[in-house]
Amino acid sequence: FTASDDFYYEINGKKTTIPLPKTYNHKERNTDHIYNADGTISAQPDYDNWGQTFANRTPESFFNDQDFPITVVDGEYYMGTTWWSYGQVYEGRICGSGGNRNSIGIESAVNPESDLWLTWQKTAQLVAQLCVQYDLGLERIKGHHFFDGKDCPQPLLENDLEIWWEFIELVRYEMALLTTLKDAGFKLTVDENCASFVGENGRIESQPEFAQVIEYTVEVTVGDKVETITLASSVNGIYSK
Repeated sequence: FTASDDFYYEINGKKTTIPLPKTYNHKERNTDHIYNADGTISAQPDYDNWGQTFANRTPESFFNDQDFPITVVDGEYYMGTTWWSYGQVYEGRICGSGGNRNSIGIESAVNPESDLWLTWQKTAQLVAQLCVQYDLGLERIKGHHFFDGKDCPQPLLENDLEIWWEFIELVRYEMALLTTLKDAGFKLTVDENCASFVGENGRIESQPEFAQVIEYTVEVTVGDKVETITLASSVNGIYSK
């Protein structure tokens, strides 16, 4: 997504018929930013974000990081409503609208001692179940950030959404287990020399003193057919450099 000089959305470099949303003044912040004739955006003269102001910014610098609601039907692009949100970002972000009122919201939280990846795995299982139950595709999974620019879910938005897309892959695999692989049985067997480091769910539960190669076998059963594959992972040790 980009924007034309006269403030219409562009998709893959092609100008659409959909204009960027109008700005508005939120809670006396003077956030009715100015759309300049040269295609840039500036703040009102009396705008003050704790001593910060801006001028001649690109429209794209205000886009949320997860793009906008869009679908393709018979080769035609259709785009949902967008809006300026000032919920968490003082200067505002342009986001998709309607998500807080028209979607299934999921809240995940962790404590300092929690296993963050396990939380994401369990969340992916829940998301997959809901997608299958309501016949929703992966493209319907959006972060809170998509709708109002908040850094939420914050850990999943790190590294230019790298972890977010890993989460989507987790959901993809969980959906496969519920659909195309629903009749398959899985069994994980860890090499007995490595069993002290690995739990029953296949997760590393303790760190070896020195680097350790952990071998494990995955057995898949479909009806009378059984296939196995042996894999290995290297785990850094406590004293490994």
